[in-house]
Amino acid sequence: MITRKLIKKSREKAMKFLTKHQQKGKKSSIYSASKYMLRSDDFSINYKLAFKLLNNIHFFFDHVNQHWAETDGTCIWLNSFKDYKNDKDNILTDTLIHEALHDVILRNNRHIIPEEKEHKIMELVYPSLISPKYRFFK
Repeated sequence: MITRKLIKKSREKAMKFLTKHQQKGKKSSIYSASKYMLRSDDFSINYKLAFKLLNNIHFFFDHVNQHWAETDGTCIWLNSFKDYKNDKDNILTDTLIHEALHDVILRNNRHIIPEEKEHKIMELVYPSLISPKYRFFK
């Protein structure tokens, strides 16, 4: 079961993670992984959108496909079918970070990159964001 307290705690952890990377700038592992995957430094990271997504969390129920979460670029949708428990394994926190990183890396400061590249960047940054045991990431 997911509680407001758990969401608040996980959102704060996710924001702290992203704030740390934002403050590091070009020394951030998000920046380094993006530069490596895009083979260029002509990109930007829109942290403002990531924070906006983390402040706009909603729920859906999908017992058929059983996705953990998804984003539509304006909010993060968490599947209430999934059991996030008490987040001792950081499943909810990693899920929120994963979804917040979608569509925030822009090539030429305006074009979103393919989801496959986003996932490869996430895996380079923090492998638990892309884990085989969380099927929705693949």
